Amino acid sequence: IGLLLAACVVIVKYLISGTIKTSKEIETTYGIEVLGTIDSKKDEIDIINTKLGILTSKMGIKDLCLVVDGDFADEIKGKVTVDGANVLEVSDVENSSESLKKMAESSAIVVVEKLDVSKTKGISFISNHAKQYEIPIIGAVVLA
Repeated sequence: IGLLLAACVVIVKYLISGTIKTSKEIETTYGIEVLGTIDSKKDEIDIINTKLGILTSKMGIKDLCLVVDGDFADEIKGKVTVDGANVLEVSDVENSSESLKKMAESSAIVVVEKLDVSKTKGISFISNHAKQYEIPIIGAVVLA
């Protein structure tokens, strides 16, 4: 009985943690296409940059804002490069008026989310403000 109860507690904590669990969750819950994943086993940065290059070119985007949670900004810093577009990395848009302003002034947004770390309220905040400011979110990069 004790082992079953402990397992239930772990499962409940997992479910109510408020963090993003899978790439699929980003796509289905928020309607944001995952452009690729970066982790210790695979680094899809080349394909991510290629996809972003195609998207920015076809959409005429000159200023792309990479919205990164401050807790893991160093894991992605400088990796996303797009020919023909200025890539601006901002973090902590929920608490930094400067970062929020930079996001609002961009032509498009790419969110960077870390599985089991990024909070669902963070991506909701970004998504809601992007809609309010009429800025397209053109994709997500997932750190696993």
